[in-house]
Amino acid sequence: MNLIDTHCHIHDTKYDFAPDVVENAQKAGVTRMITVGTDVADSRAAVELARAREGVFATVGIHPGTISIRSDLIEMVAELEGVIRSDLISKKGATGADIRSDLVIVGLGDIGLDYHYPGFDREKQIELFEKQLELAVKYDLPVAFHVRDLPARERTQAGAFDDFWAVLDKFPGVCGALHCFTDSVENLQRGLARGLYVSVNGLVTFNQNPELAEVYKQIPLDRLLFETDAPYLAPVPYRGKPSQPAQVVEVARFWADLHDLSLDEVAKATTANAKKVFGL
Repeated sequence: MNLIDTHCHIHDTKYDFAPDVVENAQKAGVTRMITVGTDVADSRAAVELARAREGVFATVGIHPGTISIRSDLIEMVAELEGVIRSDLISKKGATGADIRSDLVIVGLGDIGLDYHYPGFDREKQIELFEKQLELAVKYDLPVAFHVRDLPARERTQAGAFDDFWAVLDKFPGVCGALHCFTDSVENLQRGLARGLYVSVNGLVTFNQNPELAEVYKQIPLDRLLFETDAPYLAPVPYRGKPSQPAQVVEVARFWADLHDLSLDEVAKATTANAKKVFGL
């Protein structure tokens, strides 16, 4: 077994992770995991853990919800670039794909748009997203995209995905994955048409929404990634407990059964996809 958890938060000290969470994952066959930053300080913590533990990598980024805490967007993005450059310091200024294999930072994320909670600042979220995509281009980094919307009946302006596609299309060279994808078949197809990968987690094992179930059926194996979003969204049979990267195995097993595939076939395909996206 060789699986990769492409999105977790095991560096975050506010969560009560077992001290052997990395070993648990590797014993289960989850040989690599990407721990994901959500603001500048959190990104530094993700990088620190990745530097300390074999098999752990990091993405760095500023989650759109951070705008409610800090509004100095230019300063925040400059600080984030400093985190990225700290991982390049020994590379004598190289910034392209030629030095990816030696770095612990393998992408940008969580970044994107989050219109789920009332009172969000649409303009600032878009500005922050665009500035971080500029970093993705500058440093040749893939992106873990966070896109979350208000329910359609509550929207008074463009939806998050409407704005997301408009912004992304300004950066045609940027690649990456739609993290924790739970939207429509239409937006799934839009993402696939743009060359994006699609990441699913434990939610697939307990989903009761038939429309989302149809979306899951249409994700092609050659664009599929697995994640836990640990400590959130623990899969069956771990509901009610914090998730951890080892549980990617349950997500993979469920997916294999759902699509009448072998677990080994699914593991090989999704691991190859994760390597392709994040250069692991």
